[in-house]
Amino acid sequence: MQCQLFFRSGAVGALLIASPAFAEVADKEPSLCTVWAWALALNVTAFVLELVRPRLGLLVLPFAAFIAWGAHDELSDPYVGPAILTELGRDYMWSWYASVTVGLVGPLVLVVLWNVLRRRRNH
Repeated sequence: MQCQLFFRSGAVGALLIASPAFAEVADKEPSLCTVWAWALALNVTAFVLELVRPRLGLLVLPFAAFIAWGAHDELSDPYVGPAILTELGRDYMWSWYASVTVGLVGPLVLVVLWNVLRRRRNH
């Protein structure tokens, strides 16, 4: 009986009407702690893999490139990028780019330096 009243009262129709969403962009973006945690995780993973086997740390580069591509795609979007800049500021964007750069370049530098140190130690 209550279900019939619910359907007859037009409540379903009211629920199905699309209303504009006035949600902010900032609540859908990762925090800077999360972004820097990804960079740190990529570097630590590259280091651990490099300890297991030489040049195995390079396996994280496709993941780092995918994260960098996604970040750049979102920040350079003509609609989302300016909204992020307005809501979170230029410092957020620069920090995001910096963390992505550390996550992308860090494992490469780490692998190269570790191999140089390993060669010097063996000679």
